Amino acid sequence: MSLKILRDVSVFVLLHRLDLDLAGLARDQGCAICGGRLHSARYPRQLRGVLEKIAARFGKRESFCCAEDGCRRRTTPPSVIFFGRRCYQAAMVVLVSALAHGASERRLGRLTGLFGIDRRTLLRWQSFWLEAFPESEFMRAEGGRFSPSLCRRRLLRDLLSRFVGASRDRLLSALLFLSPLSTGSVANEHARQWALKTRRGGVVIAF
Repeated sequence: MSLKILRDVSVFVLLHRLDLDLAGLARDQGCAICGGRLHSARYPRQLRGVLEKIAARFGKRESFCCAEDGCRRRTTPPSVIFFGRRCYQAAMVVLVSALAHGASERRLGRLTGLFGIDRRTLLRWQSFWLEAFPESEFMRAEGGRFSPSLCRRRLLRDLLSRFVGASRDRLLSALLFLSPLSTGSVANEHARQWALKTRRGGVVIAF
């Protein structure tokens, strides 16, 4: 899968539309605590590893605040642009981590230099995908959907290979599948259901 996809503005247009779809589904459900209406409360986020024009256009995270007095609970829907608190775009965290699996020191140096990623950051990503991710509540629930089981030693590469379509569609499907990991304010099951309902641009979760 080519790294050029990480510089493609048209891909970010589609990612943004997917985020809007996910946000709309979250808004329609209402506050998970009191059932109240949700008002837009989007906020700027740092978005590293992208062109400046992409960061300026897509650097805001969709989020909501409950309109009910006494609640005001924030709901941040799942995202395919942002990956939790990480400041690098989700696509980069996934794709570069996948390409770094089993890579030589020379290859790691090329990957970190190409996008200005600190080597320690990339090693932390690898540690997450190879150690924390397989043991996460999300993966314990979702891992059984893959047959045969994903290979833990090359987990992300194997995961990306299970989705159908061209390289772009496989990456976007993987980001949708992983989107429940991008938020701590929405239950995994709700986030998964929303990802399955999202059908923007023909992108579907299929494997």
